[in-house]
Amino acid sequence: MEVARLTMNGHTNREIGRRLECAHQTIANELKRGTTTQLKTGRTPYTAYFAETGQAIYERNRLQCGAKS
Repeated sequence: MEVARLTMNGHTNREIGRRLECAHQTIANELKRGTTTQLKTGRTPYTAYFAETGQAIYERNRLQCGAKS
């Protein structure tokens, strides 16, 4: 949620990474994973970051990694 708040306030990935004490590429990966296209009421598409979407995609990807039996 902190990443979403800071992104909406216009902070860069590097600034967010410094505040959260992690690499800026980690922030970029999270934003890429959690960004989705939504439709406004008038059918106008826009992209937005959602932490829940990022978490769901992360968990789905973790189930698919590792050795296959």
